[in-house]
This record gives sequence, structure tokens and C-alpha cells, in this order.
Amino acid sequence: MRKVVALRILGELHGWYDFQMEAYEWKQNRMYPLVQRKIRSGAGWGIRRVTERNMFLEFSRVKLEIYVPEKDLDRLRMALNDLGACRVGAYDNCSSVVTVTGTWRPLSEANPYDGTVGVLCHEAECKMEVVCPRKLAAQAVELVRRLHPYEEPVIHVLPLLDL
Repeated sequence: MRKVVALRILGELHGWYDFQMEAYEWKQNRMYPLVQRKIRSGAGWGIRRVTERNMFLEFSRVKLEIYVPEKDLDRLRMALNDLGACRVGAYDNCSSVVTVTGTWRPLSEANPYDGTVGVLCHEAECKMEVVCPRKLAAQAVELVRRLHPYEEPVIHVLPLLDL
């Protein structure tokens, strides 16, 4: 059993932020909320309300967010498509791409794809988002790690709820 904690900003009022903290248990295809807390910050932290919910949320798909150089986008998307990801309904090769600016500093033990050890770097890269069946998520992440040019690729795997 793995527990996951998520923190989400709900709003701001006069410099105080409302957060919602959620803890989940993951069991097969179900995500069970354990505890929800609303927390207010400002002069200090304090718990405003604690509730427990007994509902469960199912998911059969995940969204992969992958940060990658633009020149590697097509190769990565085609490989993921061949695996069975990048499909939405009766369509394949589905992805969204946004250009972002990445920031990193390689440490002494790094072997950077781009940049110099000890120097803060800023470069344009792309964030590619694709949908993947949950049962293929681990294979998709391994495929991305194998084909990705970065020494430490950034890959986010987010559950998509079946509502």
C-alpha cells in the first residue's frame, strides 16, 4: 500500500492562502481518499477542518508529461504510439506540445546532455503530454527513459479519473 499526499491551492484572501491536503491509498485501479484537510496559512499554519471520505475514484488511463528537446519529439511520440499510448478514442498519435524554458545546474557527478557542470543553465525545451492506458504506464516510462537524450529525464505520470 502506497500513500500519496497532494497539496492544492484553493484560493487567496488578504494574503492568506487556503490549501487542501489530501492523502490517498492506491490499490490496483482505485484511488481511495483517506483524509482531507483544509489548511490556512498566513501568520502561521492551522487546521481549519478535517473530514474523512469513504468514496473511491477509479482510473484506467494516465497522462504522461515529458520534458524533451524539440528535435526528439517525433521519435519519442512515434515510439509511445507503437507501444499503445498516444491514443484517444478512434485516434492515434495524439499529443500536445508546449514550448517551455527549462532551468538546471549540473552537479559535479553529472554528465549533462547540455550545459556545463556547476553553471546554471536556461534553455527552450518542450513539454509533451500524451494519454496512456494505466496498464502500459510503467512500460511507457521505461521506453521514455531508454530513448530520452537527457541523463535524468523529467516524466510526470498523472491519473486520469474515470468519471
